[in-house]
Amino acid sequence: MKKALCVFAMLALVASVHADIDLFCTAQTDFDAMADAYDFETAPMDFLPHFNGVGGVPCPTIDTAVTPTETIYVWGTFVNEDVGRKIQGMHILADVTGDLVVNNDAIYRQAVTGWPSFVRWDGDAPLHLYGDPATTGICAAVTAQGIVNAPTPDLIVDGTFLIGAIQVTGTEGTVELGLGTLGLRYQNDPPRPIVNICGNAVSANPPAAAEFYTCATFVPEPASLLVLALGALALRRR
Repeated sequence: MKKALCVFAMLALVASVHADIDLFCTAQTDFDAMADAYDFETAPMDFLPHFNGVGGVPCPTIDTAVTPTETIYVWGTFVNEDVGRKIQGMHILADVTGDLVVNNDAIYRQAVTGWPSFVRWDGDAPLHLYGDPATTGICAAVTAQGIVNAPTPDLIVDGTFLIGAIQVTGTEGTVELGLGTLGLRYQNDPPRPIVNICGNAVSANPPAAAEFYTCATFVPEPASLLVLALGALALRRR
């Protein structure tokens, strides 16, 4: 009887595990000291070997007194997904708040040397993360490869893949990541995946309107601000 209950509990646990796509961002300065880690002129179509790994803190806070211009990488991860699952289309967006100004942005298309047929998305025009949500960030793979959950050059070992990057300059504000109204589509839908953006579940897939969540925060001297806040707290306790 105990064995039967144990097996039943295990089956219930397995049934409760759902498949997700997690979207998040990291900062270039936390990942790679190379100034040309992401070349907006060529990288959107070229495979860069040093992206075979993801580094940095998800949803970072950037001290603009030290780093006034920062490149934010946008990543996705397959969670509890079957090998071979393919993202055939997605509508991924970036936006900024505060005084931040977008210098460059691009969605990573990837044409791999030695893999002439391995291109993620259809078309030759640049794909952008930033702009009008109705026309920006739309990626389709009808004849192209898309993004496949498999050990190919497309994926990092742990199932994390590079979506693109956005470079901004400013003193204060946020970079926000969003899912557009076309959502994220697997090959042979349904089902659509559950999408989480920096730990926030998108209300619907696709959402009725573009839905954004903060994925990077730019603040002037966050360490100094923390000291001031602690000092103020100490004064209040007196």
